Amino acid sequence: MVDPGSPVHSSHHRAGAGQEVGAAVTLKGVSKWFIGRKDQIQALSGVDLEVGVGEFVSVIGPSGCGKSTLLRVVGGLVPYESGTVDVIGTTPAHARRTKQLGFTPQTPALLPW
Repeated sequence: MVDPGSPVHSSHHRAGAGQEVGAAVTLKGVSKWFIGRKDQIQALSGVDLEVGVGEFVSVIGPSGCGKSTLLRVVGGLVPYESGTVDVIGTTPAHARRTKQLGFTPQTPALLPW
């Protein structure tokens, strides 16, 4: 599970000549649950994340902590229960449809788009 006690923040960057560049990806209060046979598993809990345009970010942590779930939420591949996800000023699904967002899975897969 992603630790909500250690949010990742980044500041806005200046593109030059006073032009402000906002975030490429913003998550606010995002939570995701999976329903198992006997119980529910909270994969993400109130995640806040901001990634600026041009930033390179690594998501690291132990197996099962929510890294892949986080990336799938940002890519619009899985629904989430609460919070908001913004990718380049729009929804992940719209960013993908308009080719503003790409996704490379860990293992080869055919995706429905």
